[in-house]
Amino acid sequence: MDAPGMVILALFIGWGIVILYSAFLGRGLPKYVFSNHYDRWCYLTSGPGWGPGGVNSIRWLRYIFSDQDNDDPQIIALKSATKRGMFCVFGYFAFMLLLMLMVVVFVVFFQTPE
Repeated sequence: MDAPGMVILALFIGWGIVILYSAFLGRGLPKYVFSNHYDRWCYLTSGPGWGPGGVNSIRWLRYIFSDQDNDDPQIIALKSATKRGMFCVFGYFAFMLLLMLMVVVFVVFFQTPE
């Protein structure tokens, strides 16, 4: 495998690790809210016409970046961990796009023809 292919492979392996890390960090908040703030969990996981237990990402995102339930120190820590995981994914995604662009520029402009 040539050098650009190795870089791309490493990027995709890194992407998988970042996704798993983010999923690990983001899983604690819904579990904690379910067990300690059930009424809030019902609101966050329900949508129009559905009962609780579904996925409502817009409500969760607003909740994570709001000041609701910030009197509970555990929720503050879990919100912080979830935000850290989200920013890690977005940062790695931006880094991956930049590096992929650099690989394409290298392959197109600087590789010598055989």
